[in-house]
Amino acid sequence: MRSTIDTLIDRTGNLLKSQPNDATVGSAAMNDIATSARPESILTAISIGDIALEHSADHLSAFNKLVDEPIETLACFTCIRSMLETAAIGAWVLAPNLSTKERIARVFAARFDGMEQQLKFGNCINVGATELQNLEQRIINIENDATTIGYPAFRNKNNKIYAIGMVMPGATEMIRDVLNDERIYRLLSAVAHGHSWAITQLGFKNAQANPVTITGGNVHLLEKKVYVDSLALIGLHGVLAFALLAWNKFKYLGLDVLKMEEILEDTADTLNANVQLRFWRTP
Repeated sequence: MRSTIDTLIDRTGNLLKSQPNDATVGSAAMNDIATSARPESILTAISIGDIALEHSADHLSAFNKLVDEPIETLACFTCIRSMLETAAIGAWVLAPNLSTKERIARVFAARFDGMEQQLKFGNCINVGATELQNLEQRIINIENDATTIGYPAFRNKNNKIYAIGMVMPGATEMIRDVLNDERIYRLLSAVAHGHSWAITQLGFKNAQANPVTITGGNVHLLEKKVYVDSLALIGLHGVLAFALLAWNKFKYLGLDVLKMEEILEDTADTLNANVQLRFWRTP
């Protein structure tokens, strides 16, 4: 698995380097740019996808290092958990079969979500009033850009804006709908949130058969354990998330999907992935 992940990242990177920087003539991206009321939103979608792809590759590579000896039995799970959300967002905005209107709505939603988080962070670290005002003004500008070309802005009963273009799905919903990976994400989130039921089952075993008495109570002593099947499963799902994001980019920009398909087929073959998981075969 580790060798396959390294090869997947390297081959995908090399293939991307060989591709044109611009979307190809006749691609869905070129059509969106030509017909959109706001072509810069299409460029933003591509940018979101590119950053997500780099983020996903970085975390997939980090996972590979964490499961090398000496294996970090718990950190490897949260590493994949981190990439799933980013990969899902990137694949969401680059989904090749969207209408231009739907894609721009998703871009506005993603931009607002990011700006809102940046504003919350600014408040948290007590940045200056001028900087906070600039952030608030940027959100207003995004809202104006959207409403000018017919996209809605959503406000609550207190007139506070909470979404632009469309309501951004939450992380779990996004991963469920885009990656079909809700179960894995919930499990990995349980580890990230410190839930002992997930941590102990994924990274520990009983050190001895019978409990011992400590300070008047019977307890089970635990010791770290590597569950190789679990690592293989999580690695596979990380690979599939990365693959979907890369695939959507190649399809949307009209890049060499046949070579990308060859890479994905080789990856799936070496990981013995079931045919049902090979989404790129779907017409």
